[in-house]
Amino acid sequence: LDKVTSLKYLFTDTKIKAFLPTKIFKLALFENFLISENRLFEDTASTHLLFNKANKIILAPMSSYNYLRRNNSITNNPDIQHLYTSKRDYYLSLNERVEFCEKNIKSDIETLNACYNSAIIMGFNFIYFSFYHEIINKNLILNVIKNLKNYPVNTNNSLPTNSKILYNLLRINELLFYTFLKYYFQTKIKFIRLFQMNTSTLKGSHST
Repeated sequence: LDKVTSLKYLFTDTKIKAFLPTKIFKLALFENFLISENRLFEDTASTHLLFNKANKIILAPMSSYNYLRRNNSITNNPDIQHLYTSKRDYYLSLNERVEFCEKNIKSDIETLNACYNSAIIMGFNFIYFSFYHEIINKNLILNVIKNLKNYPVNTNNSLPTNSKILYNLLRINELLFYTFLKYYFQTKIKFIRLFQMNTSTLKGSHST
């Protein structure tokens, strides 16, 4: 495959995934190149950079790697702080992809939009998770919102409905967006806590 096609497959998440263990790279590609340490989803932030340094990419039509599923793996660990870190790092990696696409392949609208859409969806997912679990890094949240606001408006046609609503609110009126978040999460959290409390009460009454 040529570089442009392979990057398209990677960014549109079709024929090529970002997982590093499923790939073999020439050692020369790692000259003056370091994969991010102490960061989850480092392959999402790294694979496209290695592809961009390569002269040729070969796609093998076979499955050559089997994952071992573990309850405490990076993607399955249920710890709230771990999940927060995972969502944060994944969004940061996707935003780095956006920056790469804007600089290197902005003429390919389909691929560029795929990068924007992935970052928008994960950005709102991260914000939702942060507010819901009350893990608020103000500077990081404001930076994510700034990035989301700056993504081009024409990318929202293929977004899921919830992301599309939040994206349009943010683009139309930032104050309205913050107001929506404030009341939405206050109501949502109160409802869920009430539901959890009622569920616990019901379980307790059945056990007696």
